[in-house]
Amino acid sequence: GREAWRRANCAVKLKMIAVATQAYCDENGVLPPAYTVDEAGRPLHSWRVLILPHLESSPLYREIRLDEPWDSEWNSRFHSLPVSPFACPSRVAALPNGAPIAETTYSVVVGDATAFPGAEKGKKWEDFADGLAKTLCVVERKTPVCWMDPTQELTLETLAAEVGSGHKTGFNAAF
Repeated sequence: GREAWRRANCAVKLKMIAVATQAYCDENGVLPPAYTVDEAGRPLHSWRVLILPHLESSPLYREIRLDEPWDSEWNSRFHSLPVSPFACPSRVAALPNGAPIAETTYSVVVGDATAFPGAEKGKKWEDFADGLAKTLCVVERKTPVCWMDPTQELTLETLAAEVGSGHKTGFNAAF
């Protein structure tokens, strides 16, 4: 029963992330890019950082220096902060004493044929000819990553090997 609740709660978190992604799109006219880059093209921040204001995490968002890399001295201090919507309940339950978790197992899939082509400007809802209900937004991944890391998203090539979760009955995804 507990694992069934955890998996259902995980699905709720993915829905929150999908709704936050849609809110970002409503505000900006496009989906968030998979990651932002500096003038030299080096990754700065993950899409997860960009949707924080839409996950009721505006105070944290305002603290992050968006003009510095995610792993700069200033921004590194946020790596260990747990951000509840990015923590799968099954993964949290697997930790000793239910310790808060600052890593995430939620990722987007990056690539030209996906909703998140990379650092380019995000796509518009109208860009999806087969409809939003058939467009993968966020998936669970086997290997946890720092929630701020912009370099660890899945690609079409790594998707099959990496998609998965701590749930005994499969994984969740948001469309």
